[in-house]
Amino acid sequence: MRLEFIEYKDILSFTPEFILGKEPLRIDLLIVKKNAETVIKNHIGNIFRKINIIEFKSPSDNITIDDYSKVAGYAYLYKGTNRKVNEIRFEDLTVSLVHEKKPKQMMELIKSSGGTVSREYPGIYYVYGITALPTQIVVTSELEQYTHSALRVLSENVCEEDAADFLIKADKLTMPGDRSNIDAVLEASIAANRSMYDIIKGRKDMNDILRDFFSEELSKARTNGIEEGIEKGIEKGIEKGIEKGIEKGIEKGIAQGRENALLDSVRRIMNSLKVSADQAMDILGIEPDERKVLYAGL
Repeated sequence: MRLEFIEYKDILSFTPEFILGKEPLRIDLLIVKKNAETVIKNHIGNIFRKINIIEFKSPSDNITIDDYSKVAGYAYLYKGTNRKVNEIRFEDLTVSLVHEKKPKQMMELIKSSGGTVSREYPGIYYVYGITALPTQIVVTSELEQYTHSALRVLSENVCEEDAADFLIKADKLTMPGDRSNIDAVLEASIAANRSMYDIIKGRKDMNDILRDFFSEELSKARTNGIEEGIEKGIEKGIEKGIEKGIEKGIEKGIAQGRENALLDSVRRIMNSLKVSADQAMDILGIEPDERKVLYAGL
């Protein structure tokens, strides 16, 4: 190519094996539709095909036209790096960008480049005419209030109705995987909206639900703490080589493990909900005799 354009060598720059970016390329979320025939009755999922590339932007960031191009590039790279030729077809791919705020500037640039942006549902915009990939922009603050509460509460400005609706729906989900996801969403939402959750925890119905979540976490922490204490107690007893020492080591390990688990749970509730030690212990249902020991560790 240098020889091909030798007449223009003074105005052209050639960089062989140019590295794209300093960090490894990562897709925020890849959603694979296991059965192409399955109809997803969810406005966000209406666009989904077999392979769906999702990019999330935090509330403090903006979605730019370069973000749009980057995510489309991820989709094409995903297709191009598969082992079999055309194993992933163009018609198998979709792209979604998720943000709390409407990216007005990016939408204007899309329109000025010959594309169109169409509002298909509240908070969901389809992009046409820029790439062949079905593309949507999801604006979480505009989503229907009682339909997409799990996304709406991941905001720096959650309203009380959204938080309450999420907690009521989450309380009905009992599978371990679901509970883990709920805990993650709830922790992030509380961290960003402490004053609003101060109001929520003052409501009897909501406070009971919050207590249920933290109580379940406490139960797991106690179990883990006791198991860890038993292991350490056995190790300590074996080191002494005395049967009685093993028994005492186990007892001491169980007690210490339980105390550590309780302290961790109390501290987490105090930090998350901005409450006093006594209020945190009330939420966890800790008995008065146990509290005396815990106060010393706080």
